[in-house]
Amino acid sequence: MIIGGNGFIGRNLIDSLIKEYPESKVYSLDRGDNIYNHSNYIKSNLHDFNYLNKKLKTIKFDVVIYLASDTTYTNNIEYFDIMYEANVKVLKDTLQFLQENQKIKKFIYFSTCEIYGDSVQPSTESDNVNPVTLYSLTKSMAENIVKYYMNVFDLPATI
Repeated sequence: MIIGGNGFIGRNLIDSLIKEYPESKVYSLDRGDNIYNHSNYIKSNLHDFNYLNKKLKTIKFDVVIYLASDTTYTNNIEYFDIMYEANVKVLKDTLQFLQENQKIKKFIYFSTCEIYGDSVQPSTESDNVNPVTLYSLTKSMAENIVKYYMNVFDLPATI
């Protein structure tokens, strides 16, 4: 299950997975139309937890790759609630659904190097988090939600 599969990374990842694992079903869940004509595409409003819950209960999947995010680059604090909803709450709702309804082998969360700030030097995961945009702030918060589910609910996850 690829959540947020309509973007550049999602499209290419889905194509690669279909070629590499032709015997597997690769589902793609996104809010937009099926612009890449994937046969197992599910159009869904990720912000509607009840709808998402009903839709996903009908499908069994082993791995979830989470790509969905709002990449609006702004520091206008008026957009915080929108960015929080898109990048933190929707992820939390997805993890809650998985914890309550699915036994998955792996959850893979795609974050961003932007959580480490504007350094000109390459960053490593041991660097201090220093978000400088609302996007990087909410992605950092989302990473912590995933870590929480890893620690509290033994979610098999990679960030």
